[in-house]
Amino acid sequence: MRSSSTSTSPCGRRPIRSSIDSTRPPLINVRIAAAPRPCMTCRCSLYRTPFFRKYGAAAVPGLSTGAARFVAGASMAAGEGAAAVPAVGKCLSIIRLLDAEPGTGLGLAAIAGRLGLTKSHCLMILRTLVAEGWLSHDAARRRYALAPSLLLDLAATIRRHDRGALVQDVLARLAEGIGLPCLLCRVNRDGSFTCVDRVQGGPAGAAGLVINVPIGHRYPADAPAQMRARLAALPPARAAALLEAMPVHAFTPATMTDKAAIRQEVEEARRRGYAIGRMEYLEGIMSIAAAVPGAAGPASLILQCTGPQAAMAAREAALGEAVLEAARRLARAAEMPRG
Repeated sequence: MRSSSTSTSPCGRRPIRSSIDSTRPPLINVRIAAAPRPCMTCRCSLYRTPFFRKYGAAAVPGLSTGAARFVAGASMAAGEGAAAVPAVGKCLSIIRLLDAEPGTGLGLAAIAGRLGLTKSHCLMILRTLVAEGWLSHDAARRRYALAPSLLLDLAATIRRHDRGALVQDVLARLAEGIGLPCLLCRVNRDGSFTCVDRVQGGPAGAAGLVINVPIGHRYPADAPAQMRARLAALPPARAAALLEAMPVHAFTPATMTDKAAIRQEVEEARRRGYAIGRMEYLEGIMSIAAAVPGAAGPASLILQCTGPQAAMAAREAALGEAVLEAARRLARAAEMPRG
């Protein structure tokens, strides 16, 4: 039995059609090749920078310094790393740290400590940002915070880049940073998942892997990694009820079908923020998935990276934190107005 639906890509430029045939296995082409990286959903412009911005580890709760550097691009594009200016990276790390701070700013010691900077060097950067109007300094409380005038200097950029551009930029940075194919799937009403965007990692992935998942391809509701990420983002009672009513199929010999064991996997995914499927949907292929937090209600998007089990297992934790941080950034992108 086949059903279909039509929607648009995240950038809003290309209609995509999704379909599901419950009588046939998923049609996903996996091959090892050295092919050039294709453009994303609708081949529109990619908003990239020559090298990855450097994130402050403390700006993301639960993100280790090593993983933050991994996400931010400690390994830069060949030939471009020499152009990086460390002071600029530290400046941007301070801005991101203060942007993620829910309170009324941070003091010098807190900023320097979280970012691993010396107080003297950190103070010089802070004073420069205050002088440029990007930070404000509360002398009485000895705290620094982002200043509203920062938005004025970025006003034209904010107007130019809509939500779709931000989504594509996050996916491109994640895929290139970890060197693996990345997929963004929409959660459908029946619990299935439709691929709405995909990016190969590097020219053909760091491991030379090309996974051709067509835009509009629909994964079943019990696709292991996506299903666990979705359930982990729901209240425990709701997740338990959905799992109890869900038929679970064995896609490979390694697929976990015991619901008690799946519940444990969901709980583990809820604890760490991301779910893992180890050769459970395609033989030899591992997937790490995280739900994109929604402003209200359950998560409507699932982000995942996919690659050879042998290549991913050794850096499982770092990859998981990278996907989790990208999911957080996608949630922030969703708050931007549509262009």
